[in-house]
Amino acid sequence: MSLVSHLKDTSSPVSRFFAERFTNVSAARASLSPTDDPGIVLGRYLASEDLPKRAAWRLGEPVVTPDLEDRRAYRWSTIGVAFDYRVRFFFAPSDGDHRVARIGAERLGNSWGAASNVSRAYEELEDRLLELRHQEPALRGDPEFEHQLGALCFALALYEEYFRMGGAGRSPLEDLGPLTDLDTVLTLASQSARADLAALARHLTMTQGAQLASPIVPNPTFAGSHLVGGADADVIAGHRLIDVKTVTASQIERVDLWQIIGYALLDLDRSYAVDEVGIYYSRHGVQVVWPLADLLSLMSGRPVSADDARRDFEVILRALL
Repeated sequence: MSLVSHLKDTSSPVSRFFAERFTNVSAARASLSPTDDPGIVLGRYLASEDLPKRAAWRLGEPVVTPDLEDRRAYRWSTIGVAFDYRVRFFFAPSDGDHRVARIGAERLGNSWGAASNVSRAYEELEDRLLELRHQEPALRGDPEFEHQLGALCFALALYEEYFRMGGAGRSPLEDLGPLTDLDTVLTLASQSARADLAALARHLTMTQGAQLASPIVPNPTFAGSHLVGGADADVIAGHRLIDVKTVTASQIERVDLWQIIGYALLDLDRSYAVDEVGIYYSRHGVQVVWPLADLLSLMSGRPVSADDARRDFEVILRALL
């Protein structure tokens, strides 16, 4: 069970912890104001009586949407995971930035009873990614390059989804077999998917240029991750934890706020010294950020210390064992 699964399960002690303490979503939304950087919106703690009655800023409608004939057949969630991988290429990727996909590839190989626990296609995928890693800064934004990298990120997303499904769902990878080559796997990324990922990458460059120089930790896990059955965030840039949401919804959802708070609180030993949390809405081109203590206080309706919240959360997590 993952952190998000706990948060969505109303019977989980983790979900109850958040539901009892961090309920005021409207205060978190009302606290947001534009900054001098049009790609960044910032929230600050104000006592409830001082918060504006109407939100000064709203997420609004998405700017980047795919051109589709059949929206129902589009792999929306796969695109979201694929764009998470594309985002990591913008920064300084490490060798561990696609480890979850590799675990998925190993599970898939095991399901086939293959001689090697990783298929030929996945080995080729990692080799191709290593080549593109060095080319990305120079070729960023080039349409042909973006379509090629987008297809590779889509393939990574399929392997990651296979892992997160525990091998229980139906993945198009299962029908290909262990001897399939990478080019065949890449055909699973439609032209619409490739164009969509390229547009999302272009929009990130246009709206988040000031953020692209930040060193990041991709796919971080935390000291408390094992206590919820696994939890890995998208990226930590400096001391800011950022979750990437590739959604068309125009509302900041409660579970998304709980998710970024949860990741920060799972950093039990403060290894990452996270003091800001945010969500990058890739289809809107906006990064919404709060100082961690401010978001905790806004959603609690009173001043809350991040260290106190982390200690209380740890008690709940230890009880799960």
